[in-house]
Amino acid sequence: MDTTMKRIQTATLALGLALLLSAPSFAASPAPVELYQGNRAASVTNPVPTTESNSSAIAGSGASTATNTGNTAASTATIATNTSAIATSTANTAANTSSSATALAAIEAALGNQADGAWAGSGNADEIQLLKAIYNVALGYPAGSTTAGQSGALVMGAVTTVPPSYTTAQTSPLSLDTAGNLRVTCISGCSGTTLGQALMAASLPVAIASNQSPVPTVPSSSTGAAVPNTARAEGLNVDGNLAIPIACTHYQRFNDAAAGLTQIIAASGSTKIYICGFEMFGTGAVTAQLEYGAGSNCGTGTTAITDAFALTAQNGLVSRASYYQGMGGAASNALCLNLGGAVAVQGGIYYAQF
Repeated sequence: MDTTMKRIQTATLALGLALLLSAPSFAASPAPVELYQGNRAASVTNPVPTTESNSSAIAGSGASTATNTGNTAASTATIATNTSAIATSTANTAANTSSSATALAAIEAALGNQADGAWAGSGNADEIQLLKAIYNVALGYPAGSTTAGQSGALVMGAVTTVPPSYTTAQTSPLSLDTAGNLRVTCISGCSGTTLGQALMAASLPVAIASNQSPVPTVPSSSTGAAVPNTARAEGLNVDGNLAIPIACTHYQRFNDAAAGLTQIIAASGSTKIYICGFEMFGTGAVTAQLEYGAGSNCGTGTTAITDAFALTAQNGLVSRASYYQGMGGAASNALCLNLGGAVAVQGGIYYAQF
């Protein structure tokens, strides 16, 4: 405020000085008339005409003085008018300075808080809104501020049905699809989709290199479900071919004293009986043999699985393996024990059936 008033006072003084310098100058006064007497009378030539001439000059000087006096009065009136205009301008400047100071005070108070209430109170409403927008673009809103009523610049993005092509070292807009989703490439630390989903639609796409070696898939199954054909398991070399071991998880006891064929394990549809081992104990001398066949007591298509073992009283044999090793029947056939006489034989069979 002090600096502005000093500038106004300096301008006022300069204007007044210019007006004074631009006013018409007064005519030079005529030379005084001298009357010579005594020894200088000889120097007077035609004293009367000279006196008349000087009188005319004095009269002319008086007219010039009157004219200059009128010009001076007019200049004084002009100076008074300009002084009044300067005073009015000074008063307007003071009022504008006060209004600007009030508006600046409101803006400065608002710089620490961008809420709408801090901007209200003084100054032109449109100017305040413009200042708000400029301030918020430059500094933004503080964390935790209320969204309602905030204003500022928006980030624009290009909406396309397919991803656009970009050129290096060129500025390009953000890319969105027609649903408003921003196109991004997830590099690391991504969330929102769980990897390893069972369904393809719920899994993230993976780019496989053109020279990538085939990666075998490992099917998963629930407990008790059928074993997939491509399941990964420990294999055995069976006659030069890879085979999956068959574990025998069933055990069937028997106590047979009838001569001939007696069914021990019944047939089940088209399944096959796989034998991993057996136990036999005789109560007397008798032969015992494992056989498979269809019909009642393996009566149809009867085929021997083992030799006819010669058992004696309180003696027997045990054959046991960890996995199926080729001993078993055919599909849709039952397993039977064939005794050479009516001598009781006890034991059991380790097997799998599927």
